[in-house]
Amino acid sequence: MDEKSKKEVTDGVKSKLVSQLTSETTTSLDGMVNFANSAFTMLNLFGADYGSFYNDVKDLIKHKYDLLTADRKLDMLSVSGLEGKYLDAVTKEEQCVKGDEQK
Repeated sequence: MDEKSKKEVTDGVKSKLVSQLTSETTTSLDGMVNFANSAFTMLNLFGADYGSFYNDVKDLIKHKYDLLTADRKLDMLSVSGLEGKYLDAVTKEEQCVKGDEQK
């Protein structure tokens, strides 16, 4: 395979990797790492020089994982907040019912 064809293939692999990692449907750390490892295996087969790209992908995975973790924590806080409001409403309702019973 000539160098131009190799470059087209390796550029395509890199592009697909970035596309997959930045996709909203990619939410698993294991999935991201496995996909990246497969892409780098392919790049190795073509003898591609990907040193700085590797570091960029590693950073991208870390940042995406951090973002996903923060989103999950925010969701949990939202649930906790709703639970607290629900419990407050139930407590107030119980107090109102007890107040009506005492009259």
